[in-house]
Amino acid sequence: MKKLFLLSILIIAIQFTSVFAQTYNAPEILYYKFNNGVTTTPNYAVPGEGTNPAAVNGHTLGNTGQFDSALVGIGGSSTTNYVNTGWNMNLGMSSWTISLWINNIPATGTNYLFGNDITTSFRCFTNGAAGVGNITLRGNAFTNVDVTGVLPGANVIHFVYDSAATNVKTYVNGVFQSTITQSPLNLNASVPFKVGGYGTSTAIGVGWLIDEFRFYRRALTAGEVAATWNRTLPVTLSGVINQNTGIPSAYGLSQNYPNPFNPVTNIEYAIPAAGYVDLKVFDMLGREVETIVNSFQQAGNYKAVFAGNNLPSGVYMYKLTAGGFIETKKMLMIK
Repeated sequence: MKKLFLLSILIIAIQFTSVFAQTYNAPEILYYKFNNGVTTTPNYAVPGEGTNPAAVNGHTLGNTGQFDSALVGIGGSSTTNYVNTGWNMNLGMSSWTISLWINNIPATGTNYLFGNDITTSFRCFTNGAAGVGNITLRGNAFTNVDVTGVLPGANVIHFVYDSAATNVKTYVNGVFQSTITQSPLNLNASVPFKVGGYGTSTAIGVGWLIDEFRFYRRALTAGEVAATWNRTLPVTLSGVINQNTGIPSAYGLSQNYPNPFNPVTNIEYAIPAAGYVDLKVFDMLGREVETIVNSFQQAGNYKAVFAGNNLPSGVYMYKLTAGGFIETKKMLMIK
């Protein structure tokens, strides 16, 4: 009888499983948005490693990056032209992830995107031994990790090392590209890690762009890569929670709370009968900015979490369509 009761509870729990809003935090080691400063740039990683802000030597900040500005290359030697993280790599045998946005990089010429100065770690370079239009991650005890067809850009590249699986997975714009098996890696260094260059080799070229450089002390899952490659961090993604407080007697759409909000708010709605539900957010010109729900849902009371991280301040409208019921309300975001 006890087992039957527990099984019934499990079935009810599964029946009311829903999508929760998900928060993705900043990387643990390095995170350069290159969005302010002239000769320095903040490290937004938490807790972060190295020098904060990091010194931008030679290269400049400007032009159009993935979200705002970017690191702009001037070519020359990595001896003088690079971002000095001030972090001596101390990964050891642990998992890690590196991601970066690149653009305006020709499919010829071997230049270095990032790396350490000694053979106990790694470096990433363009073309040459990597092949035309490709980049390669190469290092001590490494099997080369090639990412193909990414030059001239714009593309977001992920290198994900899983110490348990002993492989490096690559992703381009959130989509899996390859798995490269490795011997167990042990990565440490006695000199600072560089972005925009490597050692005394050729730095990123004139007008080459790097943005959203992220270094995690863990292996991101495929889901995390897909969810965050085109979003600045930290970020809360919109989702829906089934509050499971009984079956409502009528359709309803409540006023969001808090209101005004920055940048996350809650929208509650009621569905008295199972059916197709559509909940969308629009700007004041009637342009759709996000679909929060577009699926079949069971009857119940729901709370949608809307995250406007990448939207400007202003008045927005949210619209619920379900079972012939349509209602629209306004909300105000102030950043």
